[in-house]
Amino acid sequence: MNIMPDLKIQEAKLLFKKIHSNPKSYDLQINEDGITGRDDKISFRLYRTGERFAFEVTIDGLSFTNTTGEWNNAMIMLSSTIKKIEREQENLKIEQAIDKLRKYLSEEN
Repeated sequence: MNIMPDLKIQEAKLLFKKIHSNPKSYDLQINEDGITGRDDKISFRLYRTGERFAFEVTIDGLSFTNTTGEWNNAMIMLSSTIKKIEREQENLKIEQAIDKLRKYLSEEN
C-alpha cells in the first residue's frame, strides 16, 4: 500500500474554496463513497474514513490527503451545491422542451 503524502490544511482549504466558488468547472459527482470531481489538471475526492472525513487531491499522478479539516461540513456544502446545479440543469431541460413544443405547435401542418 502506498502512503499518501499529507495535504497541508491551508492548501486543502484554499483548494476547497476554489472548487466551491466555481463548482461547474469540476465535473462534480456524488457517489456512495463521497464526492468526486475533476478538471483538466486535478482530481479530488471527499470521503469518510472511519470516524473522520478526508479530502484527497491527485495531480500529476500523485495523491495528497488531508484528514485534519472539518470535511464533513465541506461535504454537506458541496452536496447541496451539486443538487442545486442538477436542479438548474433539469429546469433548463424542461424550458428547452417547452420551447420546442411551442415551436412545434406554431408550425403549419
